Amino acid sequence: MTKAEEFDRAWKLAFLQDTSLVDKIYHPDYRAIDHRWGIEVTIDSDKVIEFTVAKLITWGPFETFYEDDHFLCIHRYRRILSEEDKESDYNSIISAVSYKEGKIITQESVRENIETDPSEGQDWSWEDYE
Repeated sequence: MTKAEEFDRAWKLAFLQDTSLVDKIYHPDYRAIDHRWGIEVTIDSDKVIEFTVAKLITWGPFETFYEDDHFLCIHRYRRILSEEDKESDYNSIISAVSYKEGKIITQESVRENIETDPSEGQDWSWEDYE
């Protein structure tokens, strides 16, 4: 499994409350800035943040921009279901991931809201990822 596949799979499993792969691939000294909240996070606090929104999110396909033993740059789409109006919002996310001793030590993710469904006109659908 490539680093990108492992990263994507780890968080999809974590959203199902299985953090075994997240725990395996993240370095114990992992730190990142969660720009949504403007706080520094550890892997444990990152999991708590993601668990709070997990039932509302579907992760779509990913594309690897760059990958080697020390760095990963990955692009992913996600759909967020609004609890209030049952409408969906969409994000395009690019994550830059650095490794130390073969494990993730830092991660920087940039999210952009998308006005239209990114699956429209593509060869994939959200149902493929539910």
